[in-house]
Amino acid sequence: CAQKPETVFKPNYVGQSLNSVMTADLSEQFLYYVQKALEAADGVSFCRFSLECAEKNHDFEARFSVCDSDTVLILVRDITEYRKAEATLVETFLKLQESHDDILTILNQMRLAIAMTDDLGRVSFLSQAASKLLKLAKDEAINRSWEKVFPFSAVDRKAIQDVMAIPSKERGKITTEMELKDGTTLWVDVEIRDDPADAKKKIFYLYDMTEMRHLRGLLDEKSQFQGLVGRSKRMRLVYEQIRELSNFDATVLITGET
Repeated sequence: CAQKPETVFKPNYVGQSLNSVMTADLSEQFLYYVQKALEAADGVSFCRFSLECAEKNHDFEARFSVCDSDTVLILVRDITEYRKAEATLVETFLKLQESHDDILTILNQMRLAIAMTDDLGRVSFLSQAASKLLKLAKDEAINRSWEKVFPFSAVDRKAIQDVMAIPSKERGKITTEMELKDGTTLWVDVEIRDDPADAKKKIFYLYDMTEMRHLRGLLDEKSQFQGLVGRSKRMRLVYEQIRELSNFDATVLITGET
């Protein structure tokens, strides 16, 4: 399915209801999470499901993001390999508790953006993928509090602290905005799990959703300026003027060469 999306999302599916293009159970699940996204303060919800593709069972994750009052963007990705890696990770922790170096090597080989903290909340491990994502050298992170290592906003930091206080199985992902030292802004989904060997220690899974966020922004802009074309600097200034003036109840005349 993931390699040949045309076998799942056919052109003649456009305009049809969910019930007509997927099973009743999956359609009902999608509609439920669409409603959750519409009701959520951040306009986002997630769900996971399984489908049989090419006679093999695949795991998928769907992210539902509200674009406007009647449009929801649904991003579906195949997480089969991630789930296998996650299962391997848990099994490895249980089998190799006394072989710390071996565990860290395996984590790096998985190429997942992962950080681990000790029982005092200090970063004890930063995977190569996480170091690359955050543009952060390992010696800048190790033995420092995760609150100081990760460039979360105060609001996002509080949300993560609240999530860490509830049981691991009840935790969901948190969408955060990070501003790196070089000025780069990242949108990262954070998932926190307990270390199987010690629940006081935590494992942070970091998913870079920046490209998806940019896609959502493009869709928002497209819906706001239907009929307007152009990406030049002058046209972008016109769009910005429209955004600013739209906050006021007034008649506006925009003039120009055309």
